[in-house]
Amino acid sequence: MSQFSIKDATAEDVPAMVDCFFAAFKNDVLVGNLDKNVDPQARDKKLGNWMIGLMKEAEQEINGTRFFKAVDEKGKPNAIASTPKAKANPEPELPGTNISLSKDFFAQLNANRKKHCNPEMDYFMHILTILPRYHRKGLGTVLLKHVLDIVDEQGKS
Repeated sequence: MSQFSIKDATAEDVPAMVDCFFAAFKNDVLVGNLDKNVDPQARDKKLGNWMIGLMKEAEQEINGTRFFKAVDEKGKPNAIASTPKAKANPEPELPGTNISLSKDFFAQLNANRKKHCNPEMDYFMHILTILPRYHRKGLGTVLLKHVLDIVDEQGKS
């Protein structure tokens, strides 16, 4: 995977990150059922706004969120990872969202996060997505290793 480098993602990367996220989860049963009746442009905008909001808070040291990207020689993100402090998307659910599935999924996610993660000591990798054409080529491992190296440097788990 030497053709890629891992860098911090910025707000300018968000449209490509959103594309990467939905391309990676295109055939995922959960994601597909959460928003299968949602307007794709509205869905993309909501995810992008959430990412930008977390990035702005991180700049002000409000949260510990970091977004990373694996970029090719052209600088295009082909994979993303994020390690946010737990924070839900504050925007209301979009018309067409499967509300009960969304509530159940995020309730379980948050319950498990609360049960298994100590926010003062643990990193929680919230997102790890790879464009499908790079699946099974080690790019996820490269991103995960980058995050784990940071965790080790900071003495966290």
